Amino acid sequence: MPINVHVCIQKTNCIKKISMTN
Repeated sequence: MPINVHVCIQKTNCIKKISMTN
């Protein structure tokens, strides 16, 4: 299980931030 480093500010950009950070 990877660490949740993404910040869920916008529910739409929640998972998108994970892919963008990686």
